Amino acid sequence: MNSKEIIIYLIIPLIGIIFYILLAKKIKQEKSKSFLLIEFLMIFANYGGLIQIVFIFFLLQWSAVFYLFYFYLALIAPIIMGFIAYRRRNYKTPPIFDQWAYMCAGLYFVFAPIIFAVLYFA
Repeated sequence: MNSKEIIIYLIIPLIGIIFYILLAKKIKQEKSKSFLLIEFLMIFANYGGLIQIVFIFFLLQWSAVFYLFYFYLALIAPIIMGFIAYRRRNYKTPPIFDQWAYMCAGLYFVFAPIIFAVLYFA
């Protein structure tokens, strides 16, 4: 493994896991619903996958991992993010974590097509 692969395959997911653990602690302190933890895990995984395919595309050669990430993020992740956004659409009142989950899931439908278009035309 060279340094680019270490950064893409190890460091970036590790940073995402650290941020997720910090967020999970904050959610537990606020005594929010535990189902939010699963939703935020899926949100973190989907956005982390987007970040990884951008780095793989520009820094490494295309590989089976790139195609697996790409097809997952293009075909399965929108269903998951749409489900999360649909579940959180009525939770726009003060619980801040519900609002974050709704906005993050909804914004996936803005960021993902932009990233896919950039990768297609680059």
